[in-house]
Amino acid sequence: MDDGFIALPVDYLREFSIKWKKEVDIPFSLSGVIPGYVRKEKMEILTLGGMIGMRMGIQSGSDRILKFYKRPNRPGLVMQTVKTISEYSKYMKPPAYDIILDNPIETKEDVIDTLKLLYDMPRPFVLQIYGLSVIPNTTLADDLKKLNVSIKSISEGYLLVKPTLANAMVYMLTVYKPSKWIFNFLLKYAEPYTKKQTQHYILLLFFRSLWLIKRGIIGVMHMDFTELPGKIGWLCWKLGIINFWRSTIQKKKFIKKPQALDQLLTKHKLKEKSYLIHGSGSHKHMEEIDRDLKKSKFI
Repeated sequence: MDDGFIALPVDYLREFSIKWKKEVDIPFSLSGVIPGYVRKEKMEILTLGGMIGMRMGIQSGSDRILKFYKRPNRPGLVMQTVKTISEYSKYMKPPAYDIILDNPIETKEDVIDTLKLLYDMPRPFVLQIYGLSVIPNTTLADDLKKLNVSIKSISEGYLLVKPTLANAMVYMLTVYKPSKWIFNFLLKYAEPYTKKQTQHYILLLFFRSLWLIKRGIIGVMHMDFTELPGKIGWLCWKLGIINFWRSTIQKKKFIKKPQALDQLLTKHKLKEKSYLIHGSGSHKHMEEIDRDLKKSKFI
C-alpha cells in the first residue's frame, strides 16, 4: 500500500477492508504510515481486513529536528501513535519504524530525545536505520546550504552511520533494553556525531550484527516476502508452506481468522455511498484529502 493510505477516511478504509477480505483475502502491509493519521478505529478495520505489517517514519525523537524535516508533528504525537499501533501488535509482525541518524545540526539534547523515545517505546518493534544523506536540488539540501552545512550526497549511500556511542545505542535498543540506571549512565556520554569523541567501531558492529540477525529471524518467522524475495518466496507461497507456517506453527490470530469478515460486516457496515463505484472519482477524493491536510493541526 502507498504511504498516504492511512490518511484515507474511515469509510473508505472500511469499504476497502470488507471488499479485500471478500475478494482477495491475502495479508497486506502498509508502508510510509503518517503518525498523525493513525487511529484505533482504523487499526481495527485494517487488521480485520488482513493487515499484518506497518512501517512508519519516526526519523527523530526531537521535536526541533522533526520541525527541521518539516514532518507533520506535535509534542507527544509519535509516542501516542506507537502506543496505538502496539495495541494491535498481536495481529501483526513487529512494526517497523524509520530513524535518521547523523544529522549535522543535532545537539546533544536532540540525540538524547531520540534515545529516550526509543527506550520508552512499547515493544516489539524493528528499526530501519539510515544515515542522513542529501538529494541535490531538494528543500533539505537548500536548508542545509543556508546553514553552511555540507553533508554527503545520497549517491554515497545512506545505510551506514558514524561509529558513535549514540548510534551504537540506537542499534542496541532494537535488540536489548538495558535497565534504567545503565541507560541513564550511557546517556551521559551520548553526543552528536559532529562533536569530537571516541569512535566505537566494534560496539557498533556488534549491535548492528544483532540488529541484522533479528530482522532475519522476524522475516523467517513471519515468512515475509520482503525477506524471501523472488522465486523462493513465490514457491513457499505456492506450495502452501507460508500458510502452514502461519496457521499451524506460528498460530497468530491474524491468520485465517474465519470470523474476521463477520466482525467487519457486523461492526463496520458499509454505508450507501461507495468510494469504489464507477464515477465516484478517486481524484475528487484526493482533493478532499488535500483540503483536510491544509487544515490539519499536525502541519
